[in-house]
Amino acid sequence: MKKVWTVVDLIQWGQNYFYEKNIDVPRLTIELMLCELLSCQRIDLYLKFDYPLTEIQLAKLHNFVERKVKDEPLQYILNYTFFDSVKIKTDKRALIPRPETELLVYEAKNKIEELSKKEINILEVGTGTGCIAIALAKKFPQINFTATDISPDSLSLAKENAEIQNISNIDFILSDFFDARFFYDKFDVIISNPPYISLQNYLNLDKEILKYEPKIALTDNGDGLKFYKKFAEIWNNSKQDLILILEIDGRNTPELVQLFKGEIEIKKDFAGLDRILIAHNK
Repeated sequence: MKKVWTVVDLIQWGQNYFYEKNIDVPRLTIELMLCELLSCQRIDLYLKFDYPLTEIQLAKLHNFVERKVKDEPLQYILNYTFFDSVKIKTDKRALIPRPETELLVYEAKNKIEELSKKEINILEVGTGTGCIAIALAKKFPQINFTATDISPDSLSLAKENAEIQNISNIDFILSDFFDARFFYDKFDVIISNPPYISLQNYLNLDKEILKYEPKIALTDNGDGLKFYKKFAEIWNNSKQDLILILEIDGRNTPELVQLFKGEIEIKKDFAGLDRILIAHNK
């Protein structure tokens, strides 16, 4: 007679199994997998302790577990994550949105609200999943947003996310940030979470990041300053009022500050690390 696997059985088994495999937060991992299979919230699992999973659900769970022990990020396995309260589709086409990047959205929201112009144009460079542009476009449906990426795969994922969220005020453009033909002066605000990890630090990242997340979204294959030098060039040469809001590494702030002429703001994240650079040349 086949064993009947209930929610409580699988939580206990999964917690022990993931612990043995050195998976971070083993109980949370198995619980989130079960939530996806049962289309419920974590708290609902405790109301379904005796609920038996079907053969189809068990087969899907087996697939989830196999992928996780091969170091695949849970966000790719579940095919989504939440960013600034927005459900974002995630897969290998783009970098997984991080909680600290929500601070970029928070700071951008504050700066946008301070603008008094009737028509505001905002650019996001390196949109990835589209999470930043989408989160802001939901907050400011009357504003025109442009989101660029060099990766056709990432851009297709960003478009899918915008469609899922019924966002229509973002223009997605395939573009190389270093292409001199792109006209940056038409924007009032430029926002970006660029590839800021130096190649040396990239090689020391967690193995699941190295194995699964796109390298092009994480490192500039150099000292981590390549994108900021270009941003500084745009900002320093701008002939109009321009605000730059950039996520930064937190380990090279002095070098970054030297790139920009005039005063800039550095905002720390909840861990006390330098995380956001804001430059305003008004």
